Amino acid sequence: MTFELGVTMGDGCVTLDDAMYCIAHGVTDFRINLANAWGRCHAPAIGRVLGQARARQGGLRILWDVPFPNKKSRYSTYLGQRHDIARGDHVVVVPSHQPLEHGGQISVPDSLFAAIVAGDRLVVGDGETMLVTEAVSSDAADCTVTDDWFVSDGKSLTIENRENVLPADLGDLPLDLVSDDALPARFACSFIRHREDVARCRRHLPSGATLMAKIETGAGVSNAREILPHVDSVMVARGDLALNTGFAGLGRAQQALIDAANAAGKPVHVATEILSSLTFRATPLRAEVSDLFQLCRCIDRGGLFLTKESSMPGMLRKTLPLIAEIVRDARGDRPPSFILETRHHAMAATR
Repeated sequence: MTFELGVTMGDGCVTLDDAMYCIAHGVTDFRINLANAWGRCHAPAIGRVLGQARARQGGLRILWDVPFPNKKSRYSTYLGQRHDIARGDHVVVVPSHQPLEHGGQISVPDSLFAAIVAGDRLVVGDGETMLVTEAVSSDAADCTVTDDWFVSDGKSLTIENRENVLPADLGDLPLDLVSDDALPARFACSFIRHREDVARCRRHLPSGATLMAKIETGAGVSNAREILPHVDSVMVARGDLALNTGFAGLGRAQQALIDAANAAGKPVHVATEILSSLTFRATPLRAEVSDLFQLCRCIDRGGLFLTKESSMPGMLRKTLPLIAEIVRDARGDRPPSFILETRHHAMAATR
């Protein structure tokens, strides 16, 4: 039974040294997220770095994560600036056809704005803060901030416990950024909700491409058994899954997807917030460590994809050795697909 470890390329994992450090710790998969501006901007350069890493160490794979066939609702701020917000502040949400007059406003697509009612909790990003809707008129929703955070372009806004997913078009499929690779093309496609989404992806991806279905909504969980026969693997993208299904239902949804994939003999990868508490703590939360151990034990084929733990500056070397040790311990009675060196030898190999 195989278990794989993947990392998301970002500001914390950009150089050949970073890639070789990952490989020394058992990483076989490198994810490039083309859904955000960073991924689109740096994809060619990152592709070259991974090409050099593959020349030194065979067996690594690249996963191109594309916002297709569905995407999140993104919001815009005044003049594209970042605005710090604090608990108790007021923010006005307006439909996207309205001009932004000052920094206390953010605009969202008309379809999302039309769904907002008084009392809704609007989740910023992956849950960093919430805006509680106090009142809604035809052209504005007055909201109160629940936590200290910031708003900036490119973040998403989600109505808590509701599936806020927009259809993507071919313009959201930046295949021109995907390097010409000797390995088979591997893609992860967003917000797969039913078999028809898979068919749409297959029509527009390169012939012979490997397709990983990202399951991020309740509909995707409900339809997992009809999706699995038509894809090569699935990702439990639990950041968006929690926002769209509700946090209380995340555990049940995650286990249902893992069980369905195991039964179908398909690889399943879990992503989002593996040890992300280390972004603000010296030690991980005990709940995170236990969660990681249990994930390693219940996945037959597949593994993990790190996000913040590898993409944020300074996080790669803080988190990866510990994650690798936990994976090795949890899979100790199962033959792993990679042999992890000791922490000392792994770190020495990258010097």
